[in-house]
Amino acid sequence: MLLTILYILLAIVVLLVLITVHEFGHYIAGKVLGFKINEFSIGFGKAIFKRTNKKTGELFAIRMIPLGGFCAFEGEDEDKDVPGAFNKQPAWKRLIVLFSGVFFNFVFGVLMCIVYLCVTGFAVPQVSYVPTHNPNNFQVGDIIYKVNGKELESYRTISDLTKNIEEGEEVVLTIKRDGTMQDIKVKKYHANAWYFINNKEKFPNMYLASGENNGLITYEYFENYVNSTQDFSSQTFYKEPFKGGDEETPAFTEKELIELGLIGKVGEGTSFHFIYTHHAENYTFIDGVTKCFDFAIYLCWLIITTLFGLFSGATPLSDVGGTITAVSQIAEITRMGVDKFLLLVPFLSFNLAIFNALPIPALDGARMLFVAGECITRKPINRTVEGYIHMIGLFVLLGLVLFLDVYHFFIS
Repeated sequence: MLLTILYILLAIVVLLVLITVHEFGHYIAGKVLGFKINEFSIGFGKAIFKRTNKKTGELFAIRMIPLGGFCAFEGEDEDKDVPGAFNKQPAWKRLIVLFSGVFFNFVFGVLMCIVYLCVTGFAVPQVSYVPTHNPNNFQVGDIIYKVNGKELESYRTISDLTKNIEEGEEVVLTIKRDGTMQDIKVKKYHANAWYFINNKEKFPNMYLASGENNGLITYEYFENYVNSTQDFSSQTFYKEPFKGGDEETPAFTEKELIELGLIGKVGEGTSFHFIYTHHAENYTFIDGVTKCFDFAIYLCWLIITTLFGLFSGATPLSDVGGTITAVSQIAEITRMGVDKFLLLVPFLSFNLAIFNALPIPALDGARMLFVAGECITRKPINRTVEGYIHMIGLFVLLGLVLFLDVYHFFIS
């Protein structure tokens, strides 16, 4: 119970850090560009800690509800004719301040990508078993690093790079064999390939009907048969001496042979007729810096496709949730280990950036849209009207968050 509480507290801290980074982006840009800032707060509700900068008059506060934060600018939702008022600043300055929260989340996410890559490393396939009928001539010990020139990464596996390759299509794999890097040409096969498992203890009485050989077979015979037969499924192994028909003589099914631990099957998921284990690779700091942007783009694309999936129906509502759901999921993922936690932090930071960039009232994206419209029309929308639009948008968002949390609770 105590451990669960600690994981939940850690999840809340992670969210607060990401929100603080976002609001700090607004704050820094506002300070640099000469905006008057009234308050910088972490959390909502009653202040449990606050301090006022006597020189600038800015209030810094930590509030009771640790599920948000804000940077309050003077005259943000109204026209105030005071020095540094938000809406009296040029449009380009306001756009920079509004975008800076999103930008800081992106920068923080990229930095955390470097940390993740350098700390966790990644794994590449190393061939551990090759069936006797191996059309691609793999050797046990081969380590695969590239597919058609694209490097395997922590975020780009061999399955990712080969899932769209058609059966029989030629692929160039860059492998390390006996310490030497080389390219080999292979083809993708969807046909199953069986392999023998050395499990003599579970070998049952097994019979074959093949001409004169209609009797009990040995373990060695079965081993040789599996290792030398390309179409393993064409042969039937009987549980009793053959009497002239499958109905009279029960036969082992493929599933039973697998459950007995006598054979394994390389199926469509592998497609190149080999079985592999994972070979650990590590990124250097330079690797982390050079590869972090590709990794960041990969994570952002996952987030964007998920968001679009909500509108197209590809992403079910059960896969998303509100703030409470997010905290519980962060806590659950953190339990899985440091590597999962370090991956989660940049993912959430990009998520916060992309979500805030959406043109939804009350979010930065909508506020930037209003300022952009002002640049085009040379006339701002009525500040009171804009304020009501953002207020309604905020209530709608809060209602959506509550709905998603309740929905997730009842269907999970």
